Amino acid sequence: MAVVIVVVLLTAVMAACRLPLETVITTITVGGLLAVELLRRTIAVLTPRSRTL
Repeated sequence: MAVVIVVVLLTAVMAACRLPLETVITTITVGGLLAVELLRRTIAVLTPRSRTL
């Protein structure tokens, strides 16, 4: 839920600064992709791995 609030606020601020719509969409998209990758890597680090040899 917090992510949705942050995205909406960020979009509103960028629109209030009169940035072109393409810039707003690109920034939100790239930010979302980076967030997904960060989440995947965090889960990979925190998930215990099986130690079968």
